[in-house]
Amino acid sequence: MNAPMLLAPPTPGQRDALRTTLLAAGRLPLYAEAFARAGVTERCIRADPVGALQALPVFAAEAQSRLAQESLAERSHDLGGLEISSGTGGASKRRVLSEEDVALDGALLARLFRVAGVEPGDRVVAVELAVTPLAAAFLEGCERLGVRDSVALAWRPGSDPQPLRRLAPSVLIAPPSLLEQMQPPLPGVRLVIYNGDHLAEPVARRLGEQGIGVRSLYGLTETSALGVSCVAEGGIHLAPRHALHELRPVEAGLELIVTTLGFSMPLLRYPTADRVRPLPGRCRCRVAWPRIDLLGRLGARFAVFEVETSVDDLRTTLDLTPHELLQVELTDSADGGVRMSLHLPAATRGRWSAMRARRRDHPLLGYLVATRLLQVRLRTQKQADARKRALLLDRRLARGRPNAG
Repeated sequence: MNAPMLLAPPTPGQRDALRTTLLAAGRLPLYAEAFARAGVTERCIRADPVGALQALPVFAAEAQSRLAQESLAERSHDLGGLEISSGTGGASKRRVLSEEDVALDGALLARLFRVAGVEPGDRVVAVELAVTPLAAAFLEGCERLGVRDSVALAWRPGSDPQPLRRLAPSVLIAPPSLLEQMQPPLPGVRLVIYNGDHLAEPVARRLGEQGIGVRSLYGLTETSALGVSCVAEGGIHLAPRHALHELRPVEAGLELIVTTLGFSMPLLRYPTADRVRPLPGRCRCRVAWPRIDLLGRLGARFAVFEVETSVDDLRTTLDLTPHELLQVELTDSADGGVRMSLHLPAATRGRWSAMRARRRDHPLLGYLVATRLLQVRLRTQKQADARKRALLLDRRLARGRPNAG
Protein backbone atom coordinates (compact mmCIF):
# COMPACT_ATOMS: atom_id res chain seq x y z
CA MET A 1 0.00 0.00 0.00
CA ASN A 2 1.33 3.44 -0.92
CA ALA A 3 2.40 5.84 1.82
CA PRO A 4 0.09 8.72 2.79
CA MET A 5 0.79 12.15 1.32
CA LEU A 6 0.01 15.56 2.82
CA LEU A 7 -3.28 17.12 1.76
CA ALA A 8 -1.70 20.59 1.85
CA PRO A 9 1.75 21.97 2.73
CA PRO A 10 1.91 22.43 6.51
CA THR A 11 1.92 26.00 7.82
CA PRO A 12 4.62 27.15 10.27
CA GLY A 13 1.98 26.98 13.01
CA GLN A 14 1.14 23.38 12.12
CA ARG A 15 4.83 22.42 12.16
CA ASP A 16 5.28 23.95 15.62
CA ALA A 17 2.12 22.27 16.94
CA LEU A 18 3.18 18.93 15.43
CA ARG A 19 6.63 19.23 17.02
CA THR A 20 5.05 19.87 20.44
CA THR A 21 2.57 17.01 19.93
CA LEU A 22 5.25 14.47 18.98
CA LEU A 23 7.52 15.44 21.86
CA ALA A 24 4.63 15.05 24.31
CA ALA A 25 3.45 11.77 22.72
CA GLY A 26 6.80 10.15 23.55
CA ARG A 27 5.82 9.98 27.21
CA LEU A 28 3.17 7.34 26.38
CA PRO A 29 4.61 3.79 26.17
CA LEU A 30 2.61 3.00 23.00
CA TYR A 31 4.21 5.84 21.07
CA ALA A 32 7.62 5.47 22.73
CA GLU A 33 7.75 1.92 21.33
CA ALA A 34 6.58 3.11 17.88
CA PHE A 35 9.23 5.87 17.85
CA ALA A 36 11.96 3.36 18.75
CA ARG A 37 10.92 0.94 16.00
CA ALA A 38 10.82 3.75 13.40
CA GLY A 39 14.11 5.30 14.55
CA VAL A 40 12.39 8.59 15.47
CA THR A 41 14.46 10.46 18.06
CA GLU A 42 13.93 13.75 19.87
CA ARG A 43 16.55 15.28 17.60
CA CYS A 44 14.61 14.14 14.51
CA ILE A 45 11.39 15.60 15.87
CA ARG A 46 12.94 18.98 16.66
CA ALA A 47 14.68 19.23 13.28
CA ASP A 48 11.87 17.96 11.03
CA PRO A 49 8.57 17.14 12.76
CA VAL A 50 6.77 16.36 9.47
CA GLY A 51 9.50 13.93 8.42
CA ALA A 52 9.40 12.31 11.87
CA LEU A 53 5.63 11.85 11.60
CA GLN A 54 5.88 10.31 8.13
CA ALA A 55 8.44 7.80 9.41
CA LEU A 56 5.73 6.35 11.67
CA PRO A 57 3.24 3.71 10.51
CA VAL A 58 -0.45 4.47 10.17
CA PHE A 59 -2.19 4.07 13.53
CA ALA A 60 -3.50 0.54 14.14
CA ALA A 61 -7.17 0.44 15.18
CA GLU A 62 -6.50 -2.28 17.77
CA ALA A 63 -4.14 0.09 19.61
CA GLN A 64 -6.95 2.55 20.43
CA SER A 65 -7.91 0.87 23.71
CA ARG A 66 -4.31 0.75 24.94
CA LEU A 67 -3.73 4.41 24.06
CA ALA A 68 -6.86 5.45 25.96
CA GLN A 69 -5.77 3.45 29.02
CA GLU A 70 -2.29 5.01 29.02
CA SER A 71 -3.70 8.50 28.52
CA LEU A 72 -6.17 7.99 31.34
CA ALA A 73 -3.36 6.98 33.70
CA GLU A 74 -1.41 10.11 32.71
CA ARG A 75 -4.39 12.42 33.25
CA SER A 76 -5.76 11.23 36.57
CA HIS A 77 -4.83 14.59 38.13
CA ASP A 78 -6.48 16.86 35.53
CA LEU A 79 -9.09 14.73 33.80
CA GLY A 80 -11.44 16.99 31.91
CA GLY A 81 -13.74 14.37 30.42
CA LEU A 82 -14.11 10.98 28.77
CA GLU A 83 -15.96 10.56 25.47
CA ILE A 84 -17.12 7.10 24.38
CA SER A 85 -18.31 6.29 20.88
CA SER A 86 -21.57 4.42 20.36
CA GLY A 87 -19.80 1.27 19.18
CA THR A 88 -22.40 0.61 16.51
CA GLY A 89 -19.65 0.53 13.90
CA GLY A 90 -17.54 -1.87 16.00
CA ALA A 91 -16.04 -1.79 19.48
CA SER A 92 -16.64 1.39 21.46
CA LYS A 93 -13.69 3.81 21.46
CA ARG A 94 -12.67 6.16 24.25
CA ARG A 95 -11.23 9.64 24.00
CA VAL A 96 -9.55 10.98 27.14
CA LEU A 97 -9.61 14.75 27.57
CA SER A 98 -7.60 16.89 29.95
CA GLU A 99 -8.83 20.27 31.15
CA GLU A 100 -6.70 21.86 28.43
CA ASP A 101 -8.31 19.61 25.82
CA VAL A 102 -11.78 20.89 26.76
CA ALA A 103 -10.56 24.43 26.08
CA LEU A 104 -9.00 23.34 22.77
CA ASP A 105 -12.27 21.72 21.73
CA GLY A 106 -14.14 24.91 22.58
CA ALA A 107 -11.75 27.03 20.53
CA LEU A 108 -12.03 24.65 17.58
CA LEU A 109 -15.83 24.65 17.66
CA ALA A 110 -15.89 28.45 17.87
CA ARG A 111 -13.96 28.59 14.60
CA LEU A 112 -16.21 25.99 12.96
CA PHE A 113 -19.38 27.75 14.10
CA ARG A 114 -18.09 31.06 12.77
CA VAL A 115 -17.51 29.47 9.35
CA ALA A 116 -20.94 27.81 9.55
CA GLY A 117 -22.61 31.21 10.04
CA VAL A 118 -23.37 31.37 13.78
CA GLU A 119 -23.46 34.97 15.02
CA PRO A 120 -23.12 36.48 18.53
CA GLY A 121 -26.78 37.54 18.55
CA ASP A 122 -28.11 34.01 17.90
CA ARG A 123 -30.01 31.86 20.39
CA VAL A 124 -28.39 28.41 20.07
CA VAL A 125 -29.89 25.13 21.28
CA ALA A 126 -27.89 21.88 21.08
CA VAL A 127 -30.27 18.91 21.17
CA GLU A 128 -29.27 15.31 21.85
CA LEU A 129 -30.82 12.18 23.32
CA ALA A 130 -28.83 13.02 26.45
CA VAL A 131 -26.67 15.97 27.39
CA THR A 132 -23.19 14.70 26.49
CA PRO A 133 -19.66 16.14 26.79
CA LEU A 134 -19.98 17.00 23.09
CA ALA A 135 -23.08 19.10 23.74
CA ALA A 136 -21.19 20.89 26.52
CA ALA A 137 -18.35 21.54 24.08
CA PHE A 138 -20.87 23.08 21.67
CA LEU A 139 -21.88 25.55 24.38
CA GLU A 140 -18.23 26.35 25.12
CA GLY A 141 -17.69 27.06 21.43
CA CYS A 142 -20.73 29.34 21.33
CA GLU A 143 -19.55 31.25 24.39
CA ARG A 144 -16.12 31.80 22.83
CA LEU A 145 -17.86 33.11 19.73
CA GLY A 146 -19.72 35.69 21.82
CA VAL A 147 -23.11 33.95 21.86
CA ARG A 148 -24.72 34.83 25.20
CA ASP A 149 -27.76 32.57 24.92
CA SER A 150 -26.97 28.88 24.36
CA VAL A 151 -28.56 25.78 25.92
CA ALA A 152 -28.03 22.00 25.74
CA LEU A 153 -31.27 20.02 25.89
CA ALA A 154 -31.99 16.28 26.16
CA TRP A 155 -34.93 15.42 23.89
CA ARG A 156 -36.33 12.17 22.56
CA PRO A 157 -38.59 11.61 19.55
CA GLY A 158 -42.20 11.71 20.68
CA SER A 159 -41.42 13.90 23.70
CA ASP A 160 -43.29 17.14 24.37
CA PRO A 161 -41.82 19.73 21.96
CA GLN A 162 -42.95 22.69 24.08
CA PRO A 163 -39.71 23.02 26.13
CA LEU A 164 -37.81 23.22 22.85
CA ARG A 165 -40.25 25.74 21.41
CA ARG A 166 -40.04 27.94 24.52
CA LEU A 167 -36.29 28.23 24.03
CA ALA A 168 -37.04 29.81 20.60
CA PRO A 169 -33.68 28.97 18.99
CA SER A 170 -32.45 30.73 15.88
CA VAL A 171 -29.72 28.08 15.50
CA LEU A 172 -30.41 24.40 16.16
CA ILE A 173 -27.61 21.83 16.56
CA ALA A 174 -28.76 18.21 16.43
CA PRO A 175 -27.94 14.77 14.98
CA PRO A 176 -29.80 13.75 11.80
CA SER A 177 -31.87 11.10 13.59
CA LEU A 178 -33.52 13.82 15.73
CA LEU A 179 -33.86 16.38 12.94
CA GLU A 180 -35.81 13.81 10.93
CA GLN A 181 -38.29 13.52 13.83
CA MET A 182 -38.87 17.26 14.28
CA GLN A 183 -41.93 17.86 12.14
CA PRO A 184 -42.81 20.58 11.54
CA PRO A 185 -39.55 22.46 12.27
CA LEU A 186 -39.42 25.04 15.01
CA PRO A 187 -40.49 28.58 14.08
CA GLY A 188 -37.72 31.16 14.03
CA VAL A 189 -34.89 28.75 13.22
CA ARG A 190 -32.65 30.21 10.51
CA LEU A 191 -29.75 27.72 10.67
CA VAL A 192 -29.48 23.99 11.38
CA ILE A 193 -26.11 22.39 12.10
CA TYR A 194 -26.01 18.61 12.24
CA ASN A 195 -23.30 16.24 13.38
CA GLY A 196 -22.94 12.50 12.99
CA ASP A 197 -24.20 10.75 9.87
CA HIS A 198 -25.52 12.27 6.67
CA LEU A 199 -28.84 14.07 6.78
CA ALA A 200 -31.42 12.46 4.49
CA GLU A 201 -31.85 14.43 1.26
CA PRO A 202 -35.64 14.91 1.68
CA VAL A 203 -35.09 16.45 5.14
CA ALA A 204 -32.33 18.77 3.91
CA ARG A 205 -34.49 19.79 0.95
CA ARG A 206 -37.50 20.47 3.19
CA LEU A 207 -35.41 22.69 5.46
CA GLY A 208 -33.97 24.55 2.47
CA GLU A 209 -37.43 25.16 1.03
CA GLN A 210 -38.37 26.83 4.32
CA GLY A 211 -35.42 29.19 4.10
CA ILE A 212 -33.38 27.38 6.77
CA GLY A 213 -29.65 27.10 6.16
CA VAL A 214 -28.16 23.62 6.63
CA ARG A 215 -24.54 22.98 7.61
CA SER A 216 -22.77 19.84 8.81
CA LEU A 217 -19.88 19.33 11.19
CA TYR A 218 -17.45 16.62 10.14
CA GLY A 219 -15.43 14.58 12.60
CA LEU A 220 -15.18 11.40 14.65
CA THR A 221 -15.76 10.84 18.36
CA GLU A 222 -12.10 9.89 18.79
CA THR A 223 -10.75 12.93 16.88
CA SER A 224 -13.23 15.67 17.86
CA ALA A 225 -14.57 17.87 15.06
CA LEU A 226 -12.37 18.18 12.00
CA GLY A 227 -14.24 20.47 9.62
CA VAL A 228 -17.47 22.08 8.46
CA SER A 229 -19.43 21.91 5.22
CA CYS A 230 -19.03 24.70 2.66
CA VAL A 231 -22.21 26.46 1.56
CA ALA A 232 -20.62 28.19 -1.45
CA GLU A 233 -19.17 25.28 -3.40
CA GLY A 234 -19.92 22.13 -1.40
CA GLY A 235 -17.46 19.78 0.21
CA ILE A 236 -15.93 20.13 3.67
CA HIS A 237 -13.40 22.68 4.89
CA LEU A 238 -10.91 21.03 7.26
CA ALA A 239 -9.68 23.17 10.17
CA PRO A 240 -5.86 23.12 9.90
CA ARG A 241 -4.94 24.45 13.34
CA HIS A 242 -6.06 21.37 15.25
CA ALA A 243 -5.09 18.54 12.88
CA LEU A 244 -2.68 17.65 10.11
CA HIS A 245 -4.33 15.88 7.17
CA GLU A 246 -2.91 13.23 4.87
CA LEU A 247 -4.34 11.19 2.00
CA ARG A 248 -3.61 7.47 1.76
CA PRO A 249 -4.09 5.75 -1.62
CA VAL A 250 -6.35 2.72 -1.22
CA GLU A 251 -8.06 0.44 -3.69
CA ALA A 252 -11.24 2.54 -3.68
CA GLY A 253 -9.47 5.92 -4.01
CA LEU A 254 -8.05 8.06 -1.19
CA GLU A 255 -8.56 7.66 2.56
CA LEU A 256 -8.29 10.63 4.92
CA ILE A 257 -5.59 10.19 7.61
CA VAL A 258 -5.48 12.70 10.48
CA THR A 259 -3.00 13.61 13.20
CA THR A 260 -4.62 15.57 16.03
CA LEU A 261 -2.46 18.45 17.29
CA GLY A 262 -2.03 19.64 20.87
CA PHE A 263 -4.37 17.20 22.61
CA SER A 264 -3.26 15.12 25.59
CA MET A 265 -4.34 11.91 23.83
CA PRO A 266 -2.87 12.54 20.37
CA LEU A 267 -3.78 10.32 17.45
CA LEU A 268 -0.79 10.05 15.12
CA ARG A 269 -1.69 9.19 11.51
CA TYR A 270 -5.17 7.95 12.43
CA PRO A 271 -7.13 6.33 9.55
CA THR A 272 -10.68 7.71 9.38
CA ALA A 273 -11.99 5.02 6.95
CA ASP A 274 -13.53 7.92 5.01
CA ARG A 275 -13.05 7.92 1.23
CA VAL A 276 -12.39 11.49 0.06
CA ARG A 277 -11.41 13.59 -2.94
CA PRO A 278 -9.30 16.75 -2.52
CA LEU A 279 -10.85 19.90 -3.98
CA PRO A 280 -8.02 22.21 -5.08
CA GLY A 281 -8.14 25.97 -5.55
CA ARG A 282 -9.48 28.81 -3.45
CA CYS A 283 -13.15 28.55 -2.55
CA ARG A 284 -15.67 31.31 -3.30
CA CYS A 285 -16.55 31.45 0.39
CA ARG A 286 -13.01 32.84 0.98
CA VAL A 287 -12.26 30.31 3.69
CA ALA A 288 -8.61 29.42 3.13
CA TRP A 289 -8.80 25.99 4.79
CA PRO A 290 -8.19 22.92 2.58
CA ARG A 291 -11.38 21.40 1.18
CA ILE A 292 -12.36 17.81 0.45
CA ASP A 293 -15.37 15.99 -0.93
CA LEU A 294 -16.54 13.18 1.34
CA LEU A 295 -17.38 10.24 -0.93
CA GLY A 296 -18.37 7.64 1.65
CA ARG A 297 -17.00 5.04 4.01
CA LEU A 298 -14.46 2.42 2.99
CA GLY A 299 -16.36 -0.84 2.96
CA ALA A 300 -15.01 -4.08 4.37
CA ARG A 301 -14.11 -6.78 1.87
CA PHE A 302 -15.70 -10.21 2.06
CA ALA A 303 -16.00 -13.36 -0.02
CA VAL A 304 -18.94 -15.50 -1.11
CA PHE A 305 -17.82 -18.91 -2.37
CA GLU A 306 -14.35 -17.53 -3.11
CA VAL A 307 -15.78 -14.56 -5.06
CA GLU A 308 -14.31 -11.50 -3.32
CA THR A 309 -16.10 -8.16 -3.29
CA SER A 310 -16.70 -5.25 -0.90
CA VAL A 311 -19.42 -2.91 0.27
CA ASP A 312 -17.96 -0.21 -1.99
CA ASP A 313 -18.05 -2.59 -4.98
CA LEU A 314 -21.74 -3.24 -4.30
CA ARG A 315 -22.41 0.49 -3.99
CA THR A 316 -20.96 0.95 -7.47
CA THR A 317 -23.00 -1.96 -8.84
CA LEU A 318 -26.22 -0.50 -7.39
CA ASP A 319 -25.34 3.02 -8.60
CA LEU A 320 -25.80 4.62 -5.17
CA THR A 321 -24.98 8.27 -4.52
CA PRO A 322 -22.34 9.15 -1.87
CA HIS A 323 -25.05 10.06 0.64
CA GLU A 324 -27.13 6.88 0.21
CA LEU A 325 -26.04 4.43 2.89
CA LEU A 326 -25.76 0.70 2.24
CA GLN A 327 -25.54 -2.04 4.84
CA VAL A 328 -24.73 -5.60 3.75
CA GLU A 329 -25.89 -8.53 5.91
CA LEU A 330 -24.69 -12.07 5.20
CA THR A 331 -26.33 -15.20 6.65
CA ASP A 332 -26.33 -18.92 5.90
CA SER A 333 -29.34 -20.24 3.98
CA ALA A 334 -30.99 -23.59 4.75
CA ASP A 335 -29.85 -25.16 1.46
CA GLY A 336 -26.16 -24.53 2.12
CA GLY A 337 -25.91 -21.27 0.20
CA VAL A 338 -25.55 -17.70 1.35
CA ARG A 339 -28.26 -15.09 1.81
CA MET A 340 -27.22 -11.48 1.21
CA SER A 341 -29.57 -8.75 2.46
CA LEU A 342 -28.89 -5.26 1.11
CA HIS A 343 -30.39 -2.69 3.49
CA LEU A 344 -31.13 0.51 1.55
CA PRO A 345 -32.73 3.90 2.30
CA ALA A 346 -36.49 3.98 1.72
CA ALA A 347 -36.00 6.78 -0.82
CA THR A 348 -34.30 4.30 -3.20
CA ARG A 349 -37.33 1.97 -3.57
CA GLY A 350 -38.26 3.48 -6.93
CA ARG A 351 -34.90 2.31 -8.33
CA TRP A 352 -34.94 -1.24 -6.97
CA SER A 353 -35.93 -2.80 -10.32
CA ALA A 354 -32.95 -1.12 -11.99
CA MET A 355 -30.71 -2.21 -9.10
CA ARG A 356 -31.81 -5.85 -9.50
CA ALA A 357 -31.01 -5.66 -13.21
CA ARG A 358 -27.54 -4.23 -12.50
CA ARG A 359 -26.94 -6.99 -9.93
CA ARG A 360 -27.93 -9.69 -12.47
CA ASP A 361 -25.48 -8.19 -14.98
CA HIS A 362 -22.57 -8.42 -12.51
CA PRO A 363 -20.27 -11.09 -14.02
CA LEU A 364 -19.55 -12.90 -10.73
CA LEU A 365 -22.47 -12.19 -8.39
CA GLY A 366 -24.87 -12.76 -11.27
CA TYR A 367 -23.42 -16.24 -11.75
CA LEU A 368 -23.79 -17.09 -8.04
CA VAL A 369 -27.42 -15.95 -8.10
CA ALA A 370 -28.15 -17.88 -11.32
CA THR A 371 -26.70 -21.07 -9.81
CA ARG A 372 -28.68 -20.50 -6.58
CA LEU A 373 -25.56 -20.40 -4.46
CA LEU A 374 -26.45 -16.84 -3.47
CA GLN A 375 -29.80 -15.24 -2.67
CA VAL A 376 -29.90 -11.44 -2.76
CA ARG A 377 -32.71 -9.48 -1.12
CA LEU A 378 -33.26 -5.73 -1.05
CA ARG A 379 -34.58 -4.44 2.26
CA THR A 380 -35.58 -1.02 3.58
CA GLN A 381 -33.38 0.27 6.38
CA LYS A 382 -35.10 0.56 9.73
CA GLN A 383 -35.33 4.01 11.33
CA ALA A 384 -33.38 2.74 14.33
CA ASP A 385 -30.46 2.05 11.99
CA ALA A 386 -30.26 5.64 10.80
CA ARG A 387 -27.07 6.51 12.67
CA LYS A 388 -23.55 5.02 12.57
CA ARG A 389 -24.41 1.54 11.33
CA ALA A 390 -21.81 -1.11 10.61
CA LEU A 391 -21.41 -1.41 6.84
CA LEU A 392 -20.97 -5.19 6.93
CA LEU A 393 -22.74 -7.69 9.19
CA ASP A 394 -21.31 -11.14 8.49
CA ARG A 395 -23.45 -13.58 10.48
CA ARG A 396 -22.36 -16.73 8.65
CA LEU A 397 -21.21 -19.64 10.77
CA ALA A 398 -18.55 -20.72 8.25
CA ARG A 399 -16.41 -17.57 8.30
CA GLY A 400 -13.12 -19.24 7.42
CA ARG A 401 -13.37 -17.87 3.91
CA PRO A 402 -11.71 -14.45 3.29
CA ASN A 403 -14.44 -12.25 4.76
CA ALA A 404 -12.18 -9.79 6.57
CA GLY A 405 -11.88 -6.13 5.71
